[in-house]
Amino acid sequence: LAEIYGNTDGTMPDMKQFETRKRSPILRAAVVFIFSCALLGGVVWAGFFAWPPQAVFSGDDVSVSLSGESRVNAGQEYQYAVRYVNASSVSLSNVLLSVRVPDGFVITTTSVSSTDETRQEWRIGTLAPGEEGSLEIAGKFFADVSTEQSFRIFLNYIPSNFSSEFQEAGSFPVMITGALAALSIEGPEEAAVGSETEFTVTLESSGRVETLPDIPLVLRVDSPSGFLLKGSNPAMPTGGNEWKISPTGTRQFRFRGIFSPADDVEAGEIHARIIGWKDQGRQGDGFIYASAKLPVKFLRTDMAVSLVVNGSMSDGSVTPGESVHATLAIRNAGDAQLQIVRSRIIIDAPSFHNQSIMQWNELSDPLDGIVKGEQLDDTTRRGSVTWTAQHSAAFREFAPGTDVFIELQVPLKQAPQTDISSFQTHLIHMAGEVVYRINREEKTVSTKPLSLLINSDTALDVRDEVSDTGDGKELHRVSWVLSNTFHDLANVSLEADVYGDIAIAENDILVPGGKVVYDREKKKIVWTVDAMPTSVDVLAMQFPILLNTKNPTQTNLTSKVTVHATDTATGEEMVIVGDEILLETKNVPSP
Repeated sequence: LAEIYGNTDGTMPDMKQFETRKRSPILRAAVVFIFSCALLGGVVWAGFFAWPPQAVFSGDDVSVSLSGESRVNAGQEYQYAVRYVNASSVSLSNVLLSVRVPDGFVITTTSVSSTDETRQEWRIGTLAPGEEGSLEIAGKFFADVSTEQSFRIFLNYIPSNFSSEFQEAGSFPVMITGALAALSIEGPEEAAVGSETEFTVTLESSGRVETLPDIPLVLRVDSPSGFLLKGSNPAMPTGGNEWKISPTGTRQFRFRGIFSPADDVEAGEIHARIIGWKDQGRQGDGFIYASAKLPVKFLRTDMAVSLVVNGSMSDGSVTPGESVHATLAIRNAGDAQLQIVRSRIIIDAPSFHNQSIMQWNELSDPLDGIVKGEQLDDTTRRGSVTWTAQHSAAFREFAPGTDVFIELQVPLKQAPQTDISSFQTHLIHMAGEVVYRINREEKTVSTKPLSLLINSDTALDVRDEVSDTGDGKELHRVSWVLSNTFHDLANVSLEADVYGDIAIAENDILVPGGKVVYDREKKKIVWTVDAMPTSVDVLAMQFPILLNTKNPTQTNLTSKVTVHATDTATGEEMVIVGDEILLETKNVPSP
């Protein structure tokens, strides 16, 4: 103890008194910090080597997406790709991919077979960390034009370190933009109540019709309440308001009727739509592939007057030699007694040297009205026929609800009696007019003017010279004689089908111009000519048909000949149908 506690001089310290020294807090903190770090490092080291770290899952690392066209045409096929990715560090189980397609989208093919009847679910099973996959879906849209549809996609799965199910979802919007056809409606913007009015719906194909499957399509026309349909061309089914259609090329549909709206209704609307269904079952209301509207204002008058030319209340066309048949329909649509002062039909037609193209000396008029001619200018001459009370007793007492129909018929001149190529214009304008008296006041009502386009006088004569070859066969020398004198023609084609056990020697075909192609497999013969000016008024093509075997039940050697040509003056495409060639048949006894 002396060695430990003794002073340097050998004495012992006074043990009753002690001097306390304070320790530095900084030093203490440093010691604690060093000790803590050592302890934490030991724990981390032990955890790293003794217990391996578990993977951490985040739903953000799993994705599902769809890609493809976002603006589509109705009825056309498109392909879409679905991609799913597991970018997490854990595996996924019970993976189910679901694709909910838009209403009206019909799946045609999928790159991977679906696991359900709807062809919209795929059981993927397991996705390893970093694994991805894809599939393609092809289909066609049957949906209303100008509407937005959406694909909805879902990926359901269970991560390996969880017991609950997760889901990733997405959507892909699609706009239906392209119509199958362009629709337009022509007709009066104002229609007299009680008067017959006609409308024309024009359908022009968009050129994509060939992409459509065989599905039912109709052109439906909805009219305002109180519209009474009087006729249509082509004819609608009785009591119906639609035509079955195949929207190819350009077609026109006409219908006419009488408006009888309620007293407080001032206007209505004609609405035309192309409607189609997914299949022949026509389930549901169908889808609208094209649409057009025409507003109509109703006019209430005492007298309703309409003009019908060649069965139509719209513009049309004629050819030289044909007749113009006009009907002026007059109806007392009011409640008072009327008196017709006079009525007339006016025809403004092409003229040359003050002579009209109309053959007025062959006019057919049962009421024998008053005919008057007037030269309007160098190329147009007016002819009018007027009727008064001396021509019809119905004009004197025209009771409410009474109808009067005035008819006339006048043909156009034709070659060779007239050099119709001298006429420089090709439009006929027609109108009707009625002057009537009510309460001693005279009023005038005029019809909507109509125009007739005078197309070329193209005609086809089919001839057949038959001879016996002596070996039981029959030789037909067929001639197609095409004539034209009014306007130059372009893009002329003639075609027909040939029937039976026949042979055509192509080297023996005589053709004055253009070219002839005979398809042996389809048994179709086609003659095309680029141009036929009026200076060449006749073209004749001849070809032989050898009938090897006579079938007693065969009645036709060829089909009717179809002629297509463009009138270069009017721009109209003409379609003419020539005769077929018939075979002499013998009576076949019944079995």
